[in-house]
Amino acid sequence: MLSRLKPLFLLLLLPLILTGCSLSLPFTTKKAALQITANPQSTVFIDGQHVGQTPYDTNDLKAGEITVKLVPEGQSGVSWESKLTLTPKVVTVINRRFGPTTDQSSGEVFTLEPLTKKAAAALVLMSTPDSSIVTVDGEPQGFAPVSLDAITAGEHAIAVSSPGFTDNSFKTNVPAGYKLIANIQLARIPSQEATPTLETTLTPSPAASPSASPSAAPAVASASASAKAPPYVEILANPIGFLRVREQPSTGATELARAYPGQKLPYQNEENNGWYKIEYATGSTGWVSRGASGEYAKLVQ
Repeated sequence: MLSRLKPLFLLLLLPLILTGCSLSLPFTTKKAALQITANPQSTVFIDGQHVGQTPYDTNDLKAGEITVKLVPEGQSGVSWESKLTLTPKVVTVINRRFGPTTDQSSGEVFTLEPLTKKAAAALVLMSTPDSSIVTVDGEPQGFAPVSLDAITAGEHAIAVSSPGFTDNSFKTNVPAGYKLIANIQLARIPSQEATPTLETTLTPSPAASPSASPSAAPAVASASASAKAPPYVEILANPIGFLRVREQPSTGATELARAYPGQKLPYQNEENNGWYKIEYATGSTGWVSRGASGEYAKLVQ
């Protein structure tokens, strides 16, 4: 159906699709739109009526509450159903990835609500499981649900994680004049795939679980790398309880390990735009962010 939309709509929608969330529409009517993707391909039901298969796109729905159900092909006993409120002139986006069980499945639902202040932008993020750790543009925001009433309009990088579940990170576009509402479900990692990741010499933090796999809780920075004397980088307390050690000085780089408040990690005499290079295990180096105001880590020389 996208092929039938006006060129103006396509020009606006394309950059939003590339960031993973296409929401704002220049409709001339008060209809609402719905975009659904699923893996594997799934049958789509709206209010109990079979309307097609995924990928599913329509811009001709009545605004208001609907019930959407997805039934994946070739997977018995697993489906997804949710009530959604469609907003006029807005696309609601559903992405779904089915696993062998409901709690091993994952997905996202994005929608927008108009704000009274047209220049403002806001973000609300909810998660399954509840109390997942949320970061926006590399900055910790605490535990879901998270509500940011004043956020810059435009593209933002969001990451959601919880011990024992697969991390989810994506980019999305928050248009001016709207509140983006994101509902994220993380996939539980089967217990038989989980492997211990904590050093036996360390006390486990509540933010990391010995049963979580490396993708959900990377290795803790090793006590064997702790600095005996300066120079070292001291990890400070923060809302999510740990600091990610990255392969490169960037929030988009691979996460190598997690360092916890109070750890003093050997400084490798290299700094890059607010990132310190440290040794997080004997012979292994990575980068930690000092934070915009030095709230995450400090250099002691």
